[in-house]
Amino acid sequence: MLAVSVAAFVASLATCLGLIAIAPKLAFQKAALADTRARQASHVRPTPRVGGLSLAAAALAFLALFERGGFSDPSGLILVSALPIFLVGLKEDVSRNASPKVRYGAAILSALLAFWLLGLWIDRAAPFWLTAMLAFAPVGVAITVFTTASYAHAFNLIDGLNGLCAGTSVLISAGLIAVAMQSGQDGLVPLLLMMIGGLAGFLVWNFPAGKIFLGDAGAYTIGHVLSWIGVALIANSTQVSAWAIMLIFFWPLADTLFAIARRVGSGESIDTPDRMHFHQLVMRVLQLTILGRNRRELANPLATLALMPLIGGTVALGVVFWNDSRAAVLGLIGCGAAFVLGHARLRRLARRYRKPGTVEALKSKERKTAEKPVEKAA
Repeated sequence: MLAVSVAAFVASLATCLGLIAIAPKLAFQKAALADTRARQASHVRPTPRVGGLSLAAAALAFLALFERGGFSDPSGLILVSALPIFLVGLKEDVSRNASPKVRYGAAILSALLAFWLLGLWIDRAAPFWLTAMLAFAPVGVAITVFTTASYAHAFNLIDGLNGLCAGTSVLISAGLIAVAMQSGQDGLVPLLLMMIGGLAGFLVWNFPAGKIFLGDAGAYTIGHVLSWIGVALIANSTQVSAWAIMLIFFWPLADTLFAIARRVGSGESIDTPDRMHFHQLVMRVLQLTILGRNRRELANPLATLALMPLIGGTVALGVVFWNDSRAAVLGLIGCGAAFVLGHARLRRLARRYRKPGTVEALKSKERKTAEKPVEKAA
């Protein structure tokens, strides 16, 4: 099975190299320059956001060399179902004119297509009354479609630092492999090995230097594929706990839910970008306390390194409790509480070390100056 990862790695690595080489000559380079000025930007140099194409190359290599079942096999069907969100995401990466609603609609379309092709949904979860509700197909399918589409969007939200989304996805893929092997579902392992190989080839160029980003096509597609592998693991084995799979996916889930709660609480639209994601706070605190305010290029990959053990810890808990719903729920509660407390602590640190010379303070001073009436000369 190692050959699957090697082939995906080579295909992804070579594709990224080609994209980086031709990026300065392409029209989307202007849009990449605009990304560095965005409110939530974590980078200082314009960089192509078409890394999703490297994963597409890895998937094509996988289908051509190893997927003998073709498009009748679950792995092939999951990849086919990702086409709507991949294409809409790629449109956004190149032209920047696909709104969040359009992208989320494409994620729902891909989820519906996956359900239609696979005939699977999350049909049980402890306690028993939840299983009874999910077993009723209209309810179970609706919840599954909403959940997987939301996970696809969640992976896009954590694509903010060099290596963060791809590194998180490698850890989640490894966790799903462990659950697949423990539950006797080895047929899904090659697809997960392809994901790891393709992501590894991309990471060579994305971490630590950030020469290319996943973009919406890459992040949404990763979220879709991995979440539907999770659905398949739950649906095909009565041993696999849905809560344990959720624990494996904890980090993108927690970041998204907390972002929604934060924006609703402040009276903003839930799709309003901000700079308060957990990873952004970690990077800011590193700058303010250790590295220096102008060291964003160094703080960016270091923040990812700081987060990887935390993300890996939640994945490990999901693997350990793969068939124990009660323990998995307790793990989710504990990790959720730690996430919220950690976020609050980081906010306090950022506020404590912030000085009047920060960008926010300067902007506030400029606004106050602009509001003062201009005195006429005597």
